[in-house]
Amino acid sequence: MMKTIIAMLLLLAAPASSQIFGNGCDNPKELLDPTPVTNSQFGGSVDVHRNRAVVGSPVDNEAYVYERSGANWNYKATLSTGFNFGDAVAVYDTTIVVGTLLQMKIYTGSGTTWTLQQSITPAGSLNHNNTFGESVDIYKDTIIVGAPLGDTQHGVNAGAAFIYQRAGTVWSLTVSLHNAPAMGSWSNSQRLFGKSVSIAEDWVMVGNPAINTGFTVGSAVHIFGVADNYSGFMTFDDTPGNPSFEEWLGFRVDIKGNRAIAGAILANDGGNNAGKARTYITPDGTLFGWQEEATLVPSDVAADDQAGLDVAIKGNTVWIGGRLHDAFGIDAGAVWVYKYEGGVWVEKIKLGPTLGLGAGDAFGAHIGMNGGRYGGIAAPLTGSMTEGKVFIYNANTCPVGF
Repeated sequence: MMKTIIAMLLLLAAPASSQIFGNGCDNPKELLDPTPVTNSQFGGSVDVHRNRAVVGSPVDNEAYVYERSGANWNYKATLSTGFNFGDAVAVYDTTIVVGTLLQMKIYTGSGTTWTLQQSITPAGSLNHNNTFGESVDIYKDTIIVGAPLGDTQHGVNAGAAFIYQRAGTVWSLTVSLHNAPAMGSWSNSQRLFGKSVSIAEDWVMVGNPAINTGFTVGSAVHIFGVADNYSGFMTFDDTPGNPSFEEWLGFRVDIKGNRAIAGAILANDGGNNAGKARTYITPDGTLFGWQEEATLVPSDVAADDQAGLDVAIKGNTVWIGGRLHDAFGIDAGAVWVYKYEGGVWVEKIKLGPTLGLGAGDAFGAHIGMNGGRYGGIAAPLTGSMTEGKVFIYNANTCPVGF
């Protein structure tokens, strides 16, 4: 069953009171590449769950594990196998998922000891065009993995996402999610369904940025319910009532609890390709209760910032990354933090590269905030060798919390 919502905005974000913090929230902890080389782009992906962080470096075909001890975050292990290893990463408790664009690798362990539990190659005869694992997420014993250029019955390069569940030590495919076959006049080819994915206790969310459809252009996000085995879903278009306007909505998505967020990196509200984010909510906690809540356009976003290149939500806080923002230097990047207060989303603070960093850092290119009080922001192009860094923020010391 499908129900497509052409939603009116129910809520506008409150006027911003943004502050620029060159040092971020009380000097975040820095994660460094243990074996830096020129252009390794450490921070090509990142995720943080409680006291563990995993950082991808797909140029080096590696992913690195860090764990917190007291106030420090310490390097523990290097995971490596396969081309583009680390293009996407996710962590939940003692399980780490790494995408390679050809396979999905699942590791279990802690500290310095990590064991490959299973390698998964997409099943079936359809071509996934080397994009299986471009996006991954995990919640407890369930993984969602995207193949945004996968061929399906709905079209060439239409895209797909797959749900795997663990029983004991074995992961098995349980559900295949495909591009919706009926979306008005939109073409079903090259829709990039699965470009981004997110999973929470009751929901999964799939981004559908729809680059180069060949006909009308548009984009959407889809929310599926776990309770009915993902058979029902809600779809939200990029511009309600006018899907011919392309925002690349769904380039990144995140969903937790009864709220979700999606980045629209080519939205023009703040300037050409300035970008923005949209939030969604289900007040009654039901699948068909999901509705568009607010449009968040950072107060000082400018043309070509691409705000929404990555996004994260946790409770009443959202992070919106714009890796090409220029306030800290040309293309230094920034992350805008909003809090939900008094019935509206309020822009509270802007995080930027720490002192000594600046132009070209791409701060905010990737955000990881999967649970607990810590969140990570990547600046994969920072450093004299563009070796990259990741910054860990603590909700207990950050002025706005999360």
